[in-house]
Parts: sequence; C-alpha cells; structure tokens
Amino acid sequence: MTKTKPITTIKDLLKEGKDNGFITQEDILSVFARPELHIKEIDELYDKLLKAEIDVFETTSQEEEKELTKSMVDLEKELESLSKIDHAVVSDPVRMYLKEIGRV
Repeated sequence: MTKTKPITTIKDLLKEGKDNGFITQEDILSVFARPELHIKEIDELYDKLLKAEIDVFETTSQEEEKELTKSMVDLEKELESLSKIDHAVVSDPVRMYLKEIGRV
C-alpha cells in the first residue's frame, strides 16, 4: 500500500485511519517525533481514534519478522523430531507426556 503524501498532522492521521481502517505507531511517530513532549495531544488522538473505531497497530521491523519466522521454523522442526520418537524408546512418564504434547 503506497501513501500519496506523508502524514504530517492529526487530520492526516485521522483521514489515513478512516481510509484504511487502521494506522500504525510509525504513522503517529511521524506526527509526534518526540511523543514524550506531547502526551496530552497523543491521548486525545487515541480517544478520537477509539471513537472512530480506527485500530492502531504496532509496527515491526523486518529483522523482528525474520527472527520470529526463524523461531517458528526451529520450533516446528523440534516438534517434528519429537513426534517421530518411538513409543518403546520413551519409558519416563514425563518424557512420554511431553512427547504426546509435541505430537498434538
């Protein structure tokens, strides 16, 4: 989704939110570069967004998304290896329980 012009005012934020149904924290930070200095204005903005039923989504960096994807792939591989363990090999009840959880 490409933006036609940069968001520089609260009106722009509200318009963007109404057009898309949401805005991102990055959009808010483009208007309030130092949010700690504009707490009251940001609070009023969130109130307006809430009344207009506009969602605010957290922005994630590409590095965070890659790390999350990598973690998920590693977890899937570990679960797959646990599900292949033969029943006869597992005699410890705790391991047996964990193996069954991994299978599910």
